[in-house]
Amino acid sequence: VDGIIYGRGFRLICTLTVKIREKIKFVHFIVDTGSPSTYLSDDALSAFGLTISNPDDFINARINNKDTVILMSPPGSHFSGVNLLGSEFL
Repeated sequence: VDGIIYGRGFRLICTLTVKIREKIKFVHFIVDTGSPSTYLSDDALSAFGLTISNPDDFINARINNKDTVILMSPPGSHFSGVNLLGSEFL
């Protein structure tokens, strides 16, 4: 996986394929080794036609041909509009 280092915080950003329910999209992630879980923003989930009522529900997904589970970025959190790739995936 190739990525770029960006911004004042030198964040690693990469674009990966995500497959949910037979739909495949390119998704931009911030790699966050301090987060154990992977999160998708509400906008990213909407692109897959998903609306999540309970942010604690896991979603089965395939990222870069690797099966994993993801969560919705919690509404009101400091990263609610961001897709985070957590250490569990790495």
